[in-house]
Amino acid sequence: MSSVQKNAADLHISNLVDCPKCGTSNPQGTRHCVNFGVSLAGIAPRTAKPIAEKKGFFSRLFKRK
Repeated sequence: MSSVQKNAADLHISNLVDCPKCGTSNPQGTRHCVNFGVSLAGIAPRTAKPIAEKKGFFSRLFKRK
């Protein structure tokens, strides 16, 4: 098992860098895309976005807040 696979469970969404060619999420600090092999030098990691609250089916049905 590679170190990328071992550390996959420890990653947070904000610690990922997206490949400019294929869009694959790569761990921050990786030099090349694990899928496509493109250099990731100079690409900033993505920033975490707050998750909007999802309302359930019945809340929407009965218009509860």
